[in-house]
Amino acid sequence: MPSAVTSLYLANMSGPITVILSPGQALPVLLAASAIRAARAMHQAQIRANELQAVHEQGRLANSQLQAGAHGQGLAALQKQADAAEERLTRLAELSQRMGDGQALQLARPVRPEGSDYHSLASYVRAMEAFAVDAQNLLMTAWAGSSGGDGDPGALALWAVPASDAVEPTASGRLLQRIAHLGSVSEELRALATELDSTLDGTRAELLTSELRRRIQLYAEQALHEEVQKAQALVVEQSLQDLGYQVEEIESTLFVEGGVAHFRKSHWGDYMVRMRVAEGGRSVNFNVLRAMDAGQAEEPSVQDHLAEDRWCAEFPALLKALAARGVHLEVTRRLEAGELPVQRVARDRLPRFAESEAGISVSTVQPLARPLP
Repeated sequence: MPSAVTSLYLANMSGPITVILSPGQALPVLLAASAIRAARAMHQAQIRANELQAVHEQGRLANSQLQAGAHGQGLAALQKQADAAEERLTRLAELSQRMGDGQALQLARPVRPEGSDYHSLASYVRAMEAFAVDAQNLLMTAWAGSSGGDGDPGALALWAVPASDAVEPTASGRLLQRIAHLGSVSEELRALATELDSTLDGTRAELLTSELRRRIQLYAEQALHEEVQKAQALVVEQSLQDLGYQVEEIESTLFVEGGVAHFRKSHWGDYMVRMRVAEGGRSVNFNVLRAMDAGQAEEPSVQDHLAEDRWCAEFPALLKALAARGVHLEVTRRLEAGELPVQRVARDRLPRFAESEAGISVSTVQPLARPLP
C-alpha cells in the first residue's frame, strides 16, 4: 500500500497555526470518509422516516393488528439484510488486509445497534449498505493506485464484482479492468488500448502493453491522490463538528485548489478560527480572528489573549480526533498568545454562524461567497 498525503505539520500554536501535510497511509482516511458519508446518509434517512412516521401515525393505530404482522415480517427481512451486509464487509475486510491495513475497515464500519427494534435495525442496514458500496469503490481505487496493483492488474475488481461485469479479456481489457470502476477513461488511453488490441506484431504489442500499463498506473495514482484529498476535507469538517464546533461548509476541493474555511463554538462571541489551505493541500494555516463592525476600535484586548489561549487548549483534541481518522498533524512552529495580534476582519466578510449549540453535528453556517480580506 503506497503512502499518501494524510497528515499535517503545524506551525504557530496560540497565535496563527500553520500546518503541512506529510506522507501517511491512504486507506484509513479513505474509509473514515466513507463511514462519515454513510452516517450522514443514515441521519437523513432517519429524519425522513420520522417525518413519514408522524404523518401516518393515525393510520397505523387504526390498523394495529395488521401492522404488527407486517412489522414482524419486515424485521426478519431486515435481519437477513443486516447479516448479508456484514458478510459483504467481512469480504471487503479481507481486501483491506491484503492491502496492508486490516484494521482500517473494521474501525470505520457502522456499529450494529444493541437493540433489535425495527427502526434501529433499518437505519443500520441502510448505513451498512451505503458504506459497503462506497468502501468497495475506495478500496478498488486504493488498490489500483498502489505499486502492488501494477503487478496484479484488475485483481481487486475481478475479486470484488460479479464475473458478468468483467471487461472482455482482450489484451487491453485485462489492463483496463484495474481502473474500470473509475468510469470512462481518457481518449488517449482508449486510443492506446485500441492500437494494442489491433496489433499483430509481437514486439510492437509488448511495447504498447508496457506503455498502456505505465499510463494506467499514472491514471490510478492520480485518482487515488484526488480521493485522499477529498477524504481529508470531509474528515476535517466532521471531526470539527464532532468536537462541538460550528463549521463553515468545507468544499471537497479544499485540499486541491486551496481556500479558507472558518469554525467556532457558539459561546465564542466575535471570535472564530480561520483555516487557510494552500493550493495542493501541503500547507494549512490556522489563526484566531475577531469579527469587527465598521468603526469599532481595533486595539488588542484581554479577550484576544483569552481567545488564543482557549484555542490553544482545545487544539490537542482536534489532533487526536483527526489522527483517529487517518489524518496526522505535526507541529513545526509555535508562537505564544500575543506574539502576533489577533487578526481583525470586517463582519460582513465572514460567515454567519448560528448562536445556538443545537444541530452542530450538521453544518449550521450559511455558505457565504465573499472575497478574502
